Amino acid sequence: RKLGKYETGSRAASPIWVNYTRTILKGRPVKDFPVAENVVFARIDAKTGLLAKAGDPNAVFEPFKQGTAPTKFSRQTTPSFDQFFKADLEAESH
Repeated sequence: RKLGKYETGSRAASPIWVNYTRTILKGRPVKDFPVAENVVFARIDAKTGLLAKAGDPNAVFEPFKQGTAPTKFSRQTTPSFDQFFKADLEAESH
């Protein structure tokens, strides 16, 4: 049966699962999963799949099998608040 327009399993089922697990796990300690020896994490630019530059607020941590993580950095840069307006003012003056 259809869930409804624009509804997906993650959108409809996720809140139910979160509420369920929050209830059954209440009062239990949080346990981290051990990371396998051959797994490494890297900060990735979500748009390009390449390594994110330092300070990129949109970067995500992704796990990789050792030796398979990207080695090149994304060329995309996110301007700082000041840089954004400075570039806009310079464009208007030309």
